[in-house]
Amino acid sequence: MENVNGTGTTLQYANTKVAVYNGNSSGVREDAIPVSDSLGATYDTDGKRLSNFSSTNATPTFANNVDYYVSNAWTGAVTVAGTDEAIQRYGTLAHNVTDYSSGYLPAGPDLNTGRSGVQYFRFAFKRTNVANFNVTLTGNVASFHIAAPGTSIDDTSDSNGWIDASATYAGAGTPGANTTAGGNGSDGCAFTSGDRIQASTNYSNDSFQLTLGDQNASTSTNNQILVSVGLSSGQSLTKLEIS
Repeated sequence: MENVNGTGTTLQYANTKVAVYNGNSSGVREDAIPVSDSLGATYDTDGKRLSNFSSTNATPTFANNVDYYVSNAWTGAVTVAGTDEAIQRYGTLAHNVTDYSSGYLPAGPDLNTGRSGVQYFRFAFKRTNVANFNVTLTGNVASFHIAAPGTSIDDTSDSNGWIDASATYAGAGTPGANTTAGGNGSDGCAFTSGDRIQASTNYSNDSFQLTLGDQNASTSTNNQILVSVGLSSGQSLTKLEIS
């Protein structure tokens, strides 16, 4: 342990919390979101949190020729104050509006300004030969969307290329409400009605099968799948895994 205030005269800090870092914390991690090695082919890597999307909502716009897993991987240098980014702290991913600039050592960012709306955790993972995969959650969410940049879903989706895990897949074809572009009439991606990830429902190690329909990560840009998780005030996750 190192005293960030240096050495010298003893100082008394009242009502101050000392923040510590544990690199081996269990729960949700930004740099290694568990993705089963047995899922698909070609890759056995875990997921990575992403940053720097151009819009701030559950279904941000993306470029279908960018490898976000490589180009937008999260780092410790990301500024979260004033953004819509959810906060991972001690293994818990949560909607966070705490002011860490006062009453904490070392002082952190003020997360209490301009962050009262839904906050998001966006990540990517890579596999080939994957059209269906399972998501396991503990906690509750406001929204859950997936995307496969470079596939036909970019055009068939009515939500900037994203499809919605709270709605059921229409049963055949390419997911997407835009039927003119070849969509099956629904942006839903839950494989069955029982696989829907519903807002404000408390889950405990529950698994849900999601589908890209007749599309496949083998044809997505550099075999990436994007995930966007929304968290409203009071919501959090302590488990988020792909298999």
